[in-house]
Amino acid sequence: MEDIERFPFQIEIENEKTISVIVEGRKPNCYLCGSRGHIKKECPLYEFTAEREMEQKEAQSGENKIEKEKEHEIKDCENKEKEITEKQQEKGSNIALKENENKGKKIVEKEQNSQGGEVVEKEPKQKQEKEKESTLKEREKQEKNKRRNRTKRKEKMVCKKEKKQQERNMRHRVERRQTKSLKDKRRKKKEEKAKREKERNRERRKKRKYVKPSLA
Repeated sequence: MEDIERFPFQIEIENEKTISVIVEGRKPNCYLCGSRGHIKKECPLYEFTAEREMEQKEAQSGENKIEKEKEHEIKDCENKEKEITEKQQEKGSNIALKENENKGKKIVEKEQNSQGGEVVEKEPKQKQEKEKESTLKEREKQEKNKRRNRTKRKEKMVCKKEKKQQERNMRHRVERRQTKSLKDKRRKKKEEKAKREKERNRERRKKRKYVKPSLA
């Protein structure tokens, strides 16, 4: 408190930021370059910083304008889409009302034949349209059935091929096992024969008597 009473000071503020502090009896401090002896406005860097701030503000304002324009464009597109959907709904409702009105009426067009004076009765347009729709639906059903049949055939063919392959694999396995068993049997027979021959040779050697040579 004593320091403040001795040296009363003033604070300069711009945009909620302290620019400089002026103290009586002391040199002012600059918040830009950190030196003493001048205020921020008298600093040589003040003009440069002011220009930078102006450029930043202009850039921000330009970005804000672009964002606003984009928002307006999006809103316009949404409004146009809403109008188009509303018009389509109105048209659909009007068509439905007309169809409901004309359901009870039976319209028959009569025309004279070019060859004679006979009258030809034509069916109303609604019936023709219904017949066309029914034919289209039948065709779609037929196409769907054909596709289903094709898929079923393909699945059956695949299943048959898989079964055949499995059967082949099983046959190969069985044949391999059989061949292995036959080879083992033959090998065992050969070993048994060799053992028998060895035993016979031993017995024959034992039966033979040792004869000393004569010294005549």
